[in-house]
Amino acid sequence: MYHGVIMRPEQYAAAALTGRLRTQKVATLQELQSALGCQGESTVFRKLKALSYLSSYSHAGKYYTLPEIAQFDDRGLWSWKKTIHFSQQRTLKRTIEHWVAASPSGYFEPELERGLQVTVRGTVLRLLHEGRIDREKVAGRYLYGSSDPATRLRQTTTRQNALQAGHEPPGPEVLHHEMKAAIVLFFSQLNEQQRRLYAGLESLKLGRGGDQKIADLLGVDPHTIAKGREALLKRDIAIERIRRAGGGRPPLEKKHRNPQIDRAGHGLRHRGRPDDRPQVDAQNDREDQRAIECRGDRGLPPDRRAFAQEDGLRAARQSQEKDHRLERAP
Repeated sequence: MYHGVIMRPEQYAAAALTGRLRTQKVATLQELQSALGCQGESTVFRKLKALSYLSSYSHAGKYYTLPEIAQFDDRGLWSWKKTIHFSQQRTLKRTIEHWVAASPSGYFEPELERGLQVTVRGTVLRLLHEGRIDREKVAGRYLYGSSDPATRLRQTTTRQNALQAGHEPPGPEVLHHEMKAAIVLFFSQLNEQQRRLYAGLESLKLGRGGDQKIADLLGVDPHTIAKGREALLKRDIAIERIRRAGGGRPPLEKKHRNPQIDRAGHGLRHRGRPDDRPQVDAQNDREDQRAIECRGDRGLPPDRRAFAQEDGLRAARQSQEKDHRLERAP
């Protein structure tokens, strides 16, 4: 009788994961569970561990691949579809630590973010807390370097020399005064409500103590800035329609002019050049005549009606005088 140990057949084969990853290059945990036919995460990770898998340092490690699939560049990085990022150092913390220690001039935070294409602030602070990297202030910015003091000194010196030689763009401290001048100039072009709201917005960006800082910069009372900030937070903003003088639609009722003013005054309907007035007056007279023929004097506006009545009386007197002259003629 055979009394040996009976081995249970393998229920989940790692080959299923390998096949899925080789087909689509990168996969999520749910996709790997589907390929393996198992809903247990621990089982999937146990199979992945046997394959020396890689997880993305972006997207909180959501994506997985195999080392033979990734095509790393000279920086040790590989991106899938330009959005999913992997590193030979496997995790973001290890990658930043490796980069900072190996750099001849250290890294500023924006440089790390441009190179890794992810936000690094939280990870950098954790590395600092753990003593795995260190930093020095260079030109008003923190330069992250090796935790070894001698190495960090060389990195800091190299970076300072590069900045002095003008091989790098100026940092925020160089542009500080120019930025202040631009803010003050922009502020001066706003109306009263816009100034209050803009000052309140800048105060919100600075946080605690922002009212006084913006007041010192813009020469505004801190209480005014506080009102603007509170209006923004409460969304209590009155949207005013600000027009230039003389803007908008013309009034529905025209102003009545004195009928006794000079006859040339009726040409004021025309807003063109003064030397155009005789021609425009003649056009106005023709329009008045057509309106009288159609509707009588009522077809004219009040001021023009007065002129038309005056013209009618004058024409009647002239006609009577002509008739008298004809009667007296021999």
